[in-house]
Amino acid sequence: MVKPSKMTLRVQLTELNSRSRWYSSQLWQIPFAYLGISGITLGSLGNSNTLYFAVASLAMGFVGMLITLHVFAILKSEDAAIKKLQSVEEILGLGTKQKASNMKWDVVPMTIIVISATLFQLILGIVLIAK
Repeated sequence: MVKPSKMTLRVQLTELNSRSRWYSSQLWQIPFAYLGISGITLGSLGNSNTLYFAVASLAMGFVGMLITLHVFAILKSEDAAIKKLQSVEEILGLGTKQKASNMKWDVVPMTIIVISATLFQLILGIVLIAK
């Protein structure tokens, strides 16, 4: 197996660092966007027909489920990038600066809010349709 050159490893280190930062930013941007869009959507339908509101609520709940799955996929991808980053730093003889973990505790509140909003919208849609 051919060992990559130090220059190649440094380029890879830069790319992995950018990727892990991008993943971290997505962990906040995507849930905030979802909450904003669902609030605007349901708020604009406030005086509409109950059926329209129920369908919109169910749709936003479904989107919320997809967003929740996406957030967990981002967490997994971020961990993979950080682990690879650590291995490249080790090969280059650099100190490891980032840590990988299965759950970022600063993301937990946002994840709980998204899951709660998703459940609320799904339950609201079901209750309104059942009326």
